[in-house]
Amino acid sequence: MRTNGILSSICLCFLLTQVDALQHSKFKSIDTQHTNIIPGRFLVEYTSPGGHDNSLSDALDGFESSSKTAYFNRQKQTNIRTVDVGASSHENFLSTVLDHERTVAVYPVTYVSRPNAVSHGYYNQIDAETTERIQAHQLTQINRLHGELGLTGQGVKICIIDSGVDYNHPALGGGFGPGYKISFGQDLVGNDFDPMSKTNVMPADGTPPLDDCGKVSEKAVGHGTHVTGIIAGVDESKGFTGVAPNATIGVWRVFGCEGGSSSDIIMKAMVQAQKAGCDVINMSLGNDAPWSEQPHAAFAQELSNQGISVVVSNGNDGEAGAFTVTDPAGASDVLSVASVDNPHFLGSLFSLTSASKKIGPYSYQVAPEANAEIPDGNLVLGGSPTTFHACDIENIPKDVKGQLALVTQGPCTIVQQENRVAEAGAIGLIFVDTLEGDPVRAPYFNTTIPIATISSVSGHQLISALKNSNETMYMHFERNAFVFQSSTANTVSYFSSIGPTNELDMKPSFGAIGSNVFSTLPDYLGGWGTKSGTSMASPYIAGTVALLREAFAGQNILASVLHEKLANYAKPLDAAKDQLESPLRQGAGLIQAYDAIKEPLHVSPAKISFNDTKSLTDVYKTHSLKVSNTGTEAVQYEITSISSASISPYGHNNSQYRLISSSHEKFYSRDVSVQVDIQPSRVQLNPGESQQVVVSVQLPKEFNAKEQVMYGGYVQFRREKGDGAQVHVPYFGVLGSLYELPTMDSGALNVKDDKGHVYGQNETFHFSLSDEASAPSIGFRLSTPSRRFTIELVQEEGEKHVGYIVPTYNYAERDLSSQTMKELNPWLGTLVVDENLDSKPFTVSPGIYRIKWSALKMFGDLEKSQDWVVQTSGPIDIAA
Repeated sequence: MRTNGILSSICLCFLLTQVDALQHSKFKSIDTQHTNIIPGRFLVEYTSPGGHDNSLSDALDGFESSSKTAYFNRQKQTNIRTVDVGASSHENFLSTVLDHERTVAVYPVTYVSRPNAVSHGYYNQIDAETTERIQAHQLTQINRLHGELGLTGQGVKICIIDSGVDYNHPALGGGFGPGYKISFGQDLVGNDFDPMSKTNVMPADGTPPLDDCGKVSEKAVGHGTHVTGIIAGVDESKGFTGVAPNATIGVWRVFGCEGGSSSDIIMKAMVQAQKAGCDVINMSLGNDAPWSEQPHAAFAQELSNQGISVVVSNGNDGEAGAFTVTDPAGASDVLSVASVDNPHFLGSLFSLTSASKKIGPYSYQVAPEANAEIPDGNLVLGGSPTTFHACDIENIPKDVKGQLALVTQGPCTIVQQENRVAEAGAIGLIFVDTLEGDPVRAPYFNTTIPIATISSVSGHQLISALKNSNETMYMHFERNAFVFQSSTANTVSYFSSIGPTNELDMKPSFGAIGSNVFSTLPDYLGGWGTKSGTSMASPYIAGTVALLREAFAGQNILASVLHEKLANYAKPLDAAKDQLESPLRQGAGLIQAYDAIKEPLHVSPAKISFNDTKSLTDVYKTHSLKVSNTGTEAVQYEITSISSASISPYGHNNSQYRLISSSHEKFYSRDVSVQVDIQPSRVQLNPGESQQVVVSVQLPKEFNAKEQVMYGGYVQFRREKGDGAQVHVPYFGVLGSLYELPTMDSGALNVKDDKGHVYGQNETFHFSLSDEASAPSIGFRLSTPSRRFTIELVQEEGEKHVGYIVPTYNYAERDLSSQTMKELNPWLGTLVVDENLDSKPFTVSPGIYRIKWSALKMFGDLEKSQDWVVQTSGPIDIAA
């Protein structure tokens, strides 16, 4: 990773008066979208007081505090605390907290989106053979760790930061507290938490992290319970065994029943997990911000530095293309996890028979809230003979009594239709789902008969059969889940986010099965079901790391070494056309846990970034790998390199540098001739011996730097004698310079009037503050990310700074634009006095001005003028 500004050097300018500017290094602005920042709330990191110096604590006590002091950085003896600063207290906060000698850093609090794993179905009845196939432990060698090595996670603490857990679930121990599987943790938010509200009623300290959302929310999906089951669930009757079934589990609930959370809540959970002595922390969450300096990433990195294994989902935005890794997955030493497609998926089947025909089998899904099986029975239309819904009571046929009623979507809710056919005597509702997305659900406390949903295609076939036949139609449901073969088995899931980070660090780390994952669900969702997402792959890795920790317990092996061994022995997967998938999609590949424990070779580091062509100094062009024999016998390995598919993130000849979808025909680039040289080409190591292997890249003499092709591959260590597993070290680089890319889309930097006319450099825009119709609209778009982007108003003569039109964007994402910003569409003459989001606004005085857009180039230095891209508008004549 190449960057000229690490966490300790980030700064944000504060103009404490309208005249003097103060550049304050302690303020860590983290904004990617101003809408993500929660105004007035800050995280303060500070050192413990020496002697009787309580001045900072007293100052913090003067503001509303939403969390108590928490110990965070062991080495530096620092704490964190959340404060709520009212608008009137803004300047007081700056002067008393930022300037205090014990203050280390201040971070704005940001909104954190809820995890978006996709639910596929609810399966309470499943046999052990089916479970074994769908869990896919044989693909990752977890079955060998359980069966041959007897590893279960015993003695390892795994902590889960998520949406809570149904700890009363029999497969999760049936309770909470000492002596139970889930023995510690806390609910930090409660059911109704709204991160943007100042009136949340927070749970008391020590409140268990129970997910009991079924009675209060139709949108609750049991995310945290599903994650917990992947790690540690056990149900012998179903043949279900989590990855680390005997690990000690702690859970911190950071999401309510609906909506997102906030960064201070996430970090509070991280700190409490640290204080609880967690060995492994799983966070199946993240925001769209692949910068290592983001606070979640920086805090996660700090925990990694302390020897805690921090495992994070890589994100579910892979369809959007490259650079879609999330925060905190972007932290260098965090284990970010890609999703690999399960070879199998589950389904439930029904069929319809009459005296003369059989229809089906088709798939169905039961809404589990009714807490009852859908019964077999005769099927009849349950609503209008023309619209097929049961919203109008007078259209419900009399023959539904004792039958299954088939209905479609209508102007009323599913539950209202269910209530009406139930009153007419129906024994079940068959709902034809014509909407895309998750299976339709209904709140159980409002239903009296069970509901099954079927697809639009099968539903219309059933409607046709019922309308065109006088025969009795009998509907039979197969109760056990069926296993189906996936056409995309053992490939990276289409939704799995793609690296690298904005700073060209390789992500993800490796992959695990993340699609169609079967696990526990809360009781209000029927107890069991399947979900897809990197949210499901991440806990699989968390459990695996726990097994490695158990295997090497007492041997004083660093956690980082265990992580590298897990990456060393991962299995690279194929993309299309029999070519290896890019490391930017799969990292080191699908984990092979048994090999990571039993094989002798250890290679460090476990990944290589050759960065881009501007940075091809010796630091990035050549890498040294330390190869060590940790076994008891001498070994010999032949070392080669193998290339993977290359990625063209912008496609070919894309002058606007908009990222293209991973499904785009131009996403995978044409073959590139990148040569990787390895010296020596083989190693022979005695037990305990190490050797350096030098890996360097030779780029082609001719390439189109505008395409920014991302090449990649693997340094491969093949054992010359015996049947030992191969070691793979992934590498990637960029043919082109991110620094040279256009940071701002020059065509989008403009000033327009209300008729859409774009004013040129030599045209004067006339704007009267008393006439809103004369106000300009201000346009911009970032072509590439920028660590600092400003829009300011300057005097026409000499370009002296007057004020900021919008607060500064720090760590801004590509394609950030003015389209959704009401402050710019149009701009009514309001400025802010400094760069902070909470800055006091004022109205510009009449005069002649220009608008100035400034963006720092990728890897640019804030202090070097040549690293900035600056553009100014034509004159703007502002009258009263």
